[in-house]
Amino acid sequence: MESMQGAIFLGSLVLFVGLWFFVVHMIARFSGWRALGELYSTNDPFRGELFRFSSGTMQRGASYSACLNVGSSVRGLSLGLLFLFRPGHPSLFIPWDEIRIESKPTRWIATVTYQFVRRPGISLTVTRRLAEKVARARGVRLDEVGSSE
Repeated sequence: MESMQGAIFLGSLVLFVGLWFFVVHMIARFSGWRALGELYSTNDPFRGELFRFSSGTMQRGASYSACLNVGSSVRGLSLGLLFLFRPGHPSLFIPWDEIRIESKPTRWIATVTYQFVRRPGISLTVTRRLAEKVARARGVRLDEVGSSE
């Protein structure tokens, strides 16, 4: 009887882990993260200011709530995820000259969208507050950068 319960537990655990990996990989694919990874994947350690446990939204409503690590330096934007959400989501480093920044007023909260020039149609939307921190870490004010980048 105990061996049957152990087998059921082990099988359930394997099923859960497999399902988790599948779902997280599908989110990477449908959000556009995987497509960004084809161009901007990096294994280099990030040198700049890092904002952990941030939130953002990408394509098809993929919401990365409090699991996004956003980094900023004079060279570019770094994106990564917390360990549990990392499968299928390589760490990214995107140079600033390949990003267009657009402020979008909304009904509830001011947001800023980072549009990735080499992957049209893929963007990351964050709160204006986070975007201001990212700009300061870069050494500029948010109102100094915009859609011309």
